[in-house]
Amino acid sequence: ALALAQIRRLDELVEGRRRIFNWYKHQLEAVPGIRINQERENVFNTYWVVTVIVDSSYGLQKEEMLAFFSKYNIDCRPFFYPASSMPAYKNYVVGNMEEVNPISYSLSRYGISLPSAASLIEEDVKYVCEVFKLMLGETGKV
Repeated sequence: ALALAQIRRLDELVEGRRRIFNWYKHQLEAVPGIRINQERENVFNTYWVVTVIVDSSYGLQKEEMLAFFSKYNIDCRPFFYPASSMPAYKNYVVGNMEEVNPISYSLSRYGISLPSAASLIEEDVKYVCEVFKLMLGETGKV
């Protein structure tokens, strides 16, 4: 019954996620050296999470970014870890998987997911983005 109720609201829920993503995109599109989710041609992205990959030139890895956001009471999540780096798969790994899969390891190292709860309002997103810019040295203070 719960799943059916959510399915009936699917369009509304996706519209909300897309709205939140667009707030983030508007706030962050001018920040150099970052990449956020994209919507490819002929694809309809639900933007269930808002992911940011920070260029390595900033010298920040995801753990440092998460700690920085935490100081401002912002709960972000780490970008996905490559399956080959997880203990459950250690018996299946042959060789140096970071050399085999450099892109997945790089994305994981420099990626975080920003808050994207359905309850967010535009002011919440602005605050998250100001803290993000502060972390990158793009603004003075929050």
